Amino acid sequence: MGNTFIGGNATAGGSTNALNLQSFDYGTGASTGQLTLSGPSATHLRLGSLSVDPTGIAVFTGDFAGSMDFGAGMVTTPSSTTSAVYVARYSAPLATHLWSKELMLGGNNDAGNAVVQDGNGNVYVAGKLQAGSRVDFGAGATTALYPSGFLAEWTSSGAPVWSQVFAGGSASVGNVNGALAAGVDWRNDLAVGGLMQGNIDFGDAIRSSPGTSNAIFMVKVPAAH
Repeated sequence: MGNTFIGGNATAGGSTNALNLQSFDYGTGASTGQLTLSGPSATHLRLGSLSVDPTGIAVFTGDFAGSMDFGAGMVTTPSSTTSAVYVARYSAPLATHLWSKELMLGGNNDAGNAVVQDGNGNVYVAGKLQAGSRVDFGAGATTALYPSGFLAEWTSSGAPVWSQVFAGGSASVGNVNGALAAGVDWRNDLAVGGLMQGNIDFGDAIRSSPGTSNAIFMVKVPAAH
């Protein structure tokens, strides 16, 4: 019947500085795997989303500040007070580190909010960049001029494929633009949803929310993007 996976943050010493993921047999509830990732100097650590494919390979994303080890060695954000996005992929059942990425070149509090895998094993991460943040999805540095949503894709082996920043078109952009959820269908078409305030451009035209109110957005990205 497969396994059930859960994940969250572990708190020690008054600060959240570890991630704990576990898998359980669907039928018996017996533990089938456990993974704890810690950062003794992590000043911020959040698990934003977890995705497991039919073979049990797990991918997870979120954001951190300070120093963390996601499986490939200790990494440190440019500032201990502002967060960067991470994504990590592990073999079943939470056994071996396959690859991980830390999307940080400097900036503000960014967030990794959603991760999904398609039928070919490609990994998609969606989230939020604050104004002034600099990130590298694998094809070079990108700077978010305004609060922006983002979507990035890597192959099953961690090679960068494609990325897009959904930025606003003027200084009137609010501070809540960002992708919050993502899903993929059997054709490998991707859907991304989130919140926006002010202006945002999804690649076809600038869209605006009414006044200073928040608005919900949904974007479909075909497999042949």
